[in-house]
Amino acid sequence: MEVRGLASWLDNFLAVPMVGFQIRPNFRILFNYQNILAPLLEEIYSTYDSVTFETQGTSAFTVKSKSGFYYELSPDNIVIKFTYLVPEERRVGQIPTLKEVHPQAYSQLLINLALEVKKVLMFFVENEILVRRVGVVAELSMSRDSIPPGITNLIEYLSKPWGSSLIKCNAALTPNLQKTDLVVHFSKG
Repeated sequence: MEVRGLASWLDNFLAVPMVGFQIRPNFRILFNYQNILAPLLEEIYSTYDSVTFETQGTSAFTVKSKSGFYYELSPDNIVIKFTYLVPEERRVGQIPTLKEVHPQAYSQLLINLALEVKKVLMFFVENEILVRRVGVVAELSMSRDSIPPGITNLIEYLSKPWGSSLIKCNAALTPNLQKTDLVVHFSKG
């Protein structure tokens, strides 16, 4: 699998990927969500060395692996993301020390996340779960001198009403797509 364009540009920053699925309402699933999710949760559990599960209410779950993959599973939304975990070294009678984190290229994280997404999509197909919307996000922080010129111009434009430059700018851009063509290829093996 090869990653090009924006994803390879993001390799220059400490960026992490996230994919979210908005699930179409389905009452068959809602009333039996725990049983339907069990095979997916078992597969996640068997994939990683160490996994923690948390429940939120009767039908929402959070799954965190020590390798950094994080799942949020609810009847209307599933989010898979990567987060850097800072490992601790604990010694009896001493303050814990933090170990060094080794950043990975965004493009490699995206490939790894795509493999996790494939598991979830196969699960959707097998359980007749319909997806309403898919979102792919790159989460990162950038210094002002690293921002591309077009975004710098947008930030300058947004600061005009205040007559001074913005200290911080967070952006979420969500286009309204009237027509989409989505092709998903699955291979079982």
